[in-house]
Amino acid sequence: MTPLFGMIRPGNVLIATGSVWLGGWIAGIHFFDLGLAMDGLAMGMLAAAGNLHNDIIDIEVDRVNRPARPLPSGAVSITVAGWITVLLFIVALGLGALRNWDHLNYYAGVAGVLFIYNRFLKGWPVLGNLAVAGLCASALALPMLNLDYSAEPLVLLPLVTFSFLFTWVRELVKDIEDVEGDQSIGLHTLPIVIGAEPCRVLARMLLMLANLVVAYPVVTGMYPAEFLICATLFVLPFSVIAFQALSPTNQQWRKAQSNIKRAMVGGLLASVLTFLFLPHLWALF
Repeated sequence: MTPLFGMIRPGNVLIATGSVWLGGWIAGIHFFDLGLAMDGLAMGMLAAAGNLHNDIIDIEVDRVNRPARPLPSGAVSITVAGWITVLLFIVALGLGALRNWDHLNYYAGVAGVLFIYNRFLKGWPVLGNLAVAGLCASALALPMLNLDYSAEPLVLLPLVTFSFLFTWVRELVKDIEDVEGDQSIGLHTLPIVIGAEPCRVLARMLLMLANLVVAYPVVTGMYPAEFLICATLFVLPFSVIAFQALSPTNQQWRKAQSNIKRAMVGGLLASVLTFLFLPHLWALF
């Protein structure tokens, strides 16, 4: 993997693209719909551009927290990273223009929030975390633009909430891990303002809330019981590992982050199994 390719966070890009595609599929859009494919590609490009721009803005912090990263180590120049960022934003907005005004405005809104977060909100307590959580959830919400306001789009709302809460927890844990570097450049993230320990407790509480949200649509009858079974298999184990990593005796921030991300992927997998695979399996019997 080249340093520049690693900077776009391929895993995050695939999650963004896959969230759009799978969200549309779950909501009843044909899997090979051209518009859905364009939405997924555009969201992936926006995620890649946002990651590159984030690294450019964070270069001084990374000199302290992660000096081996491509920009602080000199493996990639800021100029090259900047031009690739601009190109990705332009291509993504071009895809929106090919779709329609609603999609162009949506892509532009995502691009705008990405820029504002990277440039201004990163060091703000709470607001920065909520901005990132909203951006991640926007990938699952995007397919709603392709549908009339009927019952189908509502199936995505619990998944959007699920994504929002899990991302919020992950961003909070990242801020706890990065306190030293963030303090060195004068940022005011929540762990710096109120302390790492209260934030650790808050992260555990939000993680528990996120797992309750997974059960909510089943309890209310919005999702079938199979979803809770699948979520128990593919979400809960990673959530438990992350919860333990955030205990007072462990405080393994990186382990918690990686397992929260696995839980998010597990949530997508549980959704696909529940709405797309299991109904066809039951039909065979």
